[in-house]
Amino acid sequence: MRPIHKSSEPASLSAYRQTPLATFDGMPSQTKRDLKAQLLHEQGHLCAYCMSRIEPLKMKVAHWHSQKHYAGEQLTYANLLACCWGGEGNPPLGQYCDTRQGDRDLMYNPATPAHHGRMKIRYLGNGTIRSDDADFDGQLNEVLNLNLPRLVRNRRAVVDAVRQKLSSLPGTRKKAELTKLVRKWESPDSQSRLNPYCEVALHILRMHQNCP
Repeated sequence: MRPIHKSSEPASLSAYRQTPLATFDGMPSQTKRDLKAQLLHEQGHLCAYCMSRIEPLKMKVAHWHSQKHYAGEQLTYANLLACCWGGEGNPPLGQYCDTRQGDRDLMYNPATPAHHGRMKIRYLGNGTIRSDDADFDGQLNEVLNLNLPRLVRNRRAVVDAVRQKLSSLPGTRKKAELTKLVRKWESPDSQSRLNPYCEVALHILRMHQNCP
């Protein structure tokens, strides 16, 4: 999970919200395409929760506050996130991200600036995601299932790749070399896509930057 910085909502969503009895499920196709494109752009084509790669035909528009319990926020742009399919169709133990969350509340929204510092996310060397906020840590596992074995393996592969890169640098790792690697992982490509699980790599690299 990484902090998401919201940009302006699509003009078509603003216009649609002003129509009488507008609902998310009744959103016109073009408006939904505009919405998906904007969400993907600002999230670097990564799922808001697990950070796996998502594309227009392989994603869902998720509600941080569910439509069932917060109907008034169903078209609020700040409440909308791009997410992966999250094991849709699998038994609950095989579901994750928004599919696993369902209608349950989540303490922090990765797209709310005031929540970014409160999430207290960190990644262990074995690929596990944790939060130093005990209640949110429980939600990462119970509500989002982000320590599903497949996700842990994917994050562990990133940990191993970054460690291998660091070990290949000759001599003492210079600050400039670490800065270059950080920029690589935090910068989107020409299609606005970030590397999957980029926040895992950045967590490791920033720890090295902070070492004396």
